[in-house]
Amino acid sequence: MYRSFTGQWFVALSGNPGTALAPVFGSPSLQDSPVPVDYDGDGKADFAVYRRTTGEWFISLPAEGRQVRMSWGAPSLGDVPVPGDYDGDGKTDVAVYRTSTAGWFIAPSATPGGVINVAWGAPHLRDVPVQGDFDADGKFDIAVYRQATGQWFIRRSSDGGTTSLTWGAPSLDDVPLIRPVMLR
Repeated sequence: MYRSFTGQWFVALSGNPGTALAPVFGSPSLQDSPVPVDYDGDGKADFAVYRRTTGEWFISLPAEGRQVRMSWGAPSLGDVPVPGDYDGDGKTDVAVYRTSTAGWFIAPSATPGGVINVAWGAPHLRDVPVQGDFDADGKFDIAVYRQATGQWFIRRSSDGGTTSLTWGAPSLDDVPLIRPVMLR
């Protein structure tokens, strides 16, 4: 759990029930959003935040004994964090979805300095990014949920093809939920 007004993380340790870890990582006054996933591929989620005011990522990599600070995103253009393993290397890639243009901007961890840029979605139809490995190939797919119609539009990483389906009831204010899962 991330306490947004203090920047404190509360983690119930699975190996030691009844204990909790509560470090401070992030800055509430700078509008940090939690984005905890496995950035280093060690099988454990890392403390990480996306700073909505500057487009910076702050990632703690305790297995490597370091912290990473990376500028990736343009808050003025409506960028929201969409981390996932888009390149299939077992590590989460830093990525944003630009709500103003429906652009996906991915920094693949397998290719330092590389960029994956994909236009997918329709900003004027209020599409919401929903990343996940929908085709079970070990790579996250690029997908959006169209709030007005309850439609999902998925661009499969396995073959570049597309899938669309209707799942949800917009009239009942359904919200798509995707749990980022790292398949190995």
